[in-house]
Amino acid sequence: MTNSHTSGEAVRGRDQRGFTLVELLVVMLIFGIIMTVIMTIVIRVSYSAADNMARASQVQNAELGLMQIDRQVRSGNVILDPANEDSEHSDVPEGYSLRVFTQTDGVHQCVQWRVRLDPATDRGALEYRSWDPDWRSLGMTPDEWATVARDLVPNPSGNPPFARAGTSTGDDATSSVDVTIFVQAERTRSAPTAVSTTLTGRNTIYGYPIDRCDDVPDP
Repeated sequence: MTNSHTSGEAVRGRDQRGFTLVELLVVMLIFGIIMTVIMTIVIRVSYSAADNMARASQVQNAELGLMQIDRQVRSGNVILDPANEDSEHSDVPEGYSLRVFTQTDGVHQCVQWRVRLDPATDRGALEYRSWDPDWRSLGMTPDEWATVARDLVPNPSGNPPFARAGTSTGDDATSSVDVTIFVQAERTRSAPTAVSTTLTGRNTIYGYPIDRCDDVPDP
């Protein structure tokens, strides 16, 4: 009997002993490692979700801009070759501007698009303006540049955003134009996303005078 009673007290003594300092440190270390792994995964997922949302928003804005260009080019009477668009008329290098004489909604007007990049940051925007072909003789004030899409970045291949495509309708005009712009949200980890299309004017085959939009307002 005495031996059994003593053995029971020894077992209870061991059960009430708890954890040693070393055991607590080991548990805390394991817990810390698990929490670090979990937080790393959460942070990466959060960054990835934020990048995807920002990229989707910028791509959507760029696509809306291209849809507007497409609408004007499809009704375009004259599409000037982007390679001949100089900085004097657009304040951007050759190939970074597109000028079209169009009759969207039955209204004859000159429209101009440009991709303007900040040399200091290599980031910029897609901008647009329009004017009446006879704005100067009519004493009209051309529209100011309006921003259609932001967070544009240079093409990694170095090619300009606008380029002649398809058949030529004259030395300075074309019937189709390739448009490729790259967008990348600021402070994102994702690579730039390309948004591109080929636009063709339906009215360029009728031989409209290519100098109708030669009187370009100051950029």
